[in-house]
Amino acid sequence: MLLFRQIPKNPSLAEPAVQIGFAVSRSAGNAVRRNRIKRLMREEYRACREEVEARLEKANSRFIVMAVLRNPNTDETAIRGALRKSLEHLIGEEISSPLSGSAGSDHEVELVT
Repeated sequence: MLLFRQIPKNPSLAEPAVQIGFAVSRSAGNAVRRNRIKRLMREEYRACREEVEARLEKANSRFIVMAVLRNPNTDETAIRGALRKSLEHLIGEEISSPLSGSAGSDHEVELVT
């Protein structure tokens, strides 16, 4: 499960539309595994970053986003899909760029606002 928290920011500031952070609990494994998971989440975000930021700029919205992996048994495809689903929820529509990894499966996402 991916816990996704979004905090609205002041739209008048000259900052990026989204500031994003990634965290993985220690229960996900050793440091090598946790860092790999964070790299996967960063890679997926980079694949759709321009589209997400453009849509938020158009809506004059700014967010601070924290994505936290809570389930240590989540596979890589599910992690990518869950992050993609969370970002789609943030911008209110589907992201057209393809998943950076293989095709997605069912994803469990908990959204916290």
